[in-house]
Amino acid sequence: MKSVIFYGASGHAEGWRDCFRSLAEPVEVVAYVDDFRGKDGLSIGDAPIVTLEAARQEFPGVPFAITVGEPQARRRIVEQVKRADGTFCSVYEVGGWISPNITVGEGSLIAPTPTYVGPRTTIGAHSTVMALCTIAHDCTIGDFVTVCPGVNVSGYVSIEDDVFVGAGATIVNGAAERPLHIGRGATICAGSVVFRSVPAGAKVAGNPAQSLRALLRKGRA
Repeated sequence: MKSVIFYGASGHAEGWRDCFRSLAEPVEVVAYVDDFRGKDGLSIGDAPIVTLEAARQEFPGVPFAITVGEPQARRRIVEQVKRADGTFCSVYEVGGWISPNITVGEGSLIAPTPTYVGPRTTIGAHSTVMALCTIAHDCTIGDFVTVCPGVNVSGYVSIEDDVFVGAGATIVNGAAERPLHIGRGATICAGSVVFRSVPAGAKVAGNPAQSLRALLRKGRA
């Protein structure tokens, strides 16, 4: 059984724990790290909620996985763990609906089936792909990307670092010679349908997805 420390102690972390119990090689969460409750003597099941310092002392050599959903917060936490000489593990399982022909970076989490990840897709470091998602062939997902439950990403889509894709969003396909591109730090709001590339830092919503500013102007018209 693979042991891991989850940085995060919310219901989100418990959901990841339950997902990974179903893997062929189950994952045992030996501790949860919480910056605010780590000294209160609490636990989730049999695993204690501890500080980062306590996790490193009590579970030496056990790698971390970051179960915080917001990309920038996850980036800050990774730097904290690195400063404490912590290591990271990726957790996912090929087979079934997850192609063996994918590349996954350090610290990334992919929920098991029914999540689909197609061939020739690359997922960067410390990204999360949650349950009930489909990511088609020939996609590139950067570092610190959050893909929430129920997202559908068609083929030939490029998603840069620090992007947040809300629950139930759909990103339609690009083409081999011209992938549909989601710029760094963009936010795709829940339920959006994205037909066109999205600039870096933009926040879009609706069907078809538009900038929040454009939607606000329409609402005032």
